[in-house]
Amino acid sequence: TGGFTSYAPCGFSGYMAFVVVNSLWFDNDERLQSVAAHELFHGVQIEYAVTEMWGNPDSPNRWWIEASAVYMETEVYPDLFSSQGSQGLRWLREPHRTLQTHDSTGYQYGTYLFAASAREGLGTTVWFNELWDQVYNRSGYDLIEEFDSLFENYQSSFGEQWGRFLEVAATGDWEFNPWLPGVGELDELGSWMDDGTTAQH
Repeated sequence: TGGFTSYAPCGFSGYMAFVVVNSLWFDNDERLQSVAAHELFHGVQIEYAVTEMWGNPDSPNRWWIEASAVYMETEVYPDLFSSQGSQGLRWLREPHRTLQTHDSTGYQYGTYLFAASAREGLGTTVWFNELWDQVYNRSGYDLIEEFDSLFENYQSSFGEQWGRFLEVAATGDWEFNPWLPGVGELDELGSWMDDGTTAQH
């Protein structure tokens, strides 16, 4: 693994997040950039959603922990095409599974593609910040409903953005990464994208 984030009680402000990085990742710029952006954002998540996402193993929203952290990699380092591709394959190989999957296969890492598609569909990155503000310190909500409510502010809906996502995923017409394939192209590509940069961090 490239690294991990955890948290512990802090007497001053509730919780303190800490990040551990595999020393081998310092020998590869792309891996280090990927893990740095990813793990730092986990620290932010702990401030916003420690109870609902990090502290509740039964929450249907736990998929968003990894999906949003991988998405943040695309914001901080948009040219990490190899890492984006490797993570994206986790969803592209099994697009039939529910978006809310959070399990040991790492499928949830690949669901960042939905957030990247929403960024393209809405034409802004602001929605991402607004979503986190919307769920700040709340619990018991359905994240899909939160998406839907937020997207109304952009004259859209979760259903519309989900439909757009499925269309782009089928064709491979990704704006943010021209090297990312569509579901229909996977058989032709074989395993060339599995270059070892994928890490569950």
